[in-house]
Amino acid sequence: MKYLFGLLFFIGMSGHAQDIVYLKFEEGKESKCQLSSFRDGRNKKEYSYKPYKGKITDKKIGFLVCGEHFVYDPSLHGITYELPENIEYITIDEMFTKLETPEYRFAKEKVYKKIFIVEVLPNNKVNIYPVTWSKIYYWEDVEYQKH
Repeated sequence: MKYLFGLLFFIGMSGHAQDIVYLKFEEGKESKCQLSSFRDGRNKKEYSYKPYKGKITDKKIGFLVCGEHFVYDPSLHGITYELPENIEYITIDEMFTKLETPEYRFAKEKVYKKIFIVEVLPNNKVNIYPVTWSKIYYWEDVEYQKH
């Protein structure tokens, strides 16, 4: 009976949001991602994109990665400048795959408990932004709106 309860608990927890994920962000560096026009991920096609960082409001910063919006709000969190040891980056395609599951299909803000954008800077420096995976925002940057 103990084993059955433990197995059921493990199976139940495996469907819940992962705790922390890190998404590498290199502004302007061309990358590829797989996109589908269907919520369940059918008929994916490969697209090229260039990540972009822009201003949403006077305070909020937005990151556009393969058509997805991630928002940093400094009133909620600060920026970190050092990476934790042995982190593993997640790809935007892996994030899409998780979003395609029935549990999360219409609730992208619930897929991951914490998402960090790791902005790679010159001289091996980084800025690490705690972000939310968001719906579309109005961006003040005219350049961003062209993307």
